[in-house]
Amino acid sequence: MIYFVRHGSTEWNKLYKCQGKADISLSQEGIDQAKETAKALKDVKLDACFCSPLLRARQTFEVITGRLPTENEIDERLSERDFGEFEGKTRAEFDFEGFWNAFDKKTYEKAESLDKFEKRVKSFYDFLKENYRDKTVLVVSHGGFGFLFNALFFGIPESGIYSHAELKNGSFKIFEF
Repeated sequence: MIYFVRHGSTEWNKLYKCQGKADISLSQEGIDQAKETAKALKDVKLDACFCSPLLRARQTFEVITGRLPTENEIDERLSERDFGEFEGKTRAEFDFEGFWNAFDKKTYEKAESLDKFEKRVKSFYDFLKENYRDKTVLVVSHGGFGFLFNALFFGIPESGIYSHAELKNGSFKIFEF
């Protein structure tokens, strides 16, 4: 069983700004969201934990587990998609849905291509499937990672727009192989 947690809210989340690789800390609201998730998961016996290296995810991990992630628990594959030239822009300032369209494989000047990001997410999915199939695992990551991770279990949304399966900040979803 995989407990996938999207990091708590940041100031940029409130403004609908795309964070990507920007290393932004949780807002007080985000800390409170992580505390609620910690309460919900307090009785779950975890066999392993993994976390994005970005600050907002590490802070969420710390609130949930009561400790910092170890070097072996931080996995670069769990980082958010690099938004490149769209970093810091609001969803209304560029074609956000197009950026997350599974059927439109655009390349960008600086932003990470969807193909490259899909391969990164799939690599982590395969790692979990091979090594933790029958274990209980905590994964703390990001909204974009969650879009594609969800699609690996349930398929690409009919619209093709991965972001239509968005998980709210600080919340979690349970996945099983």
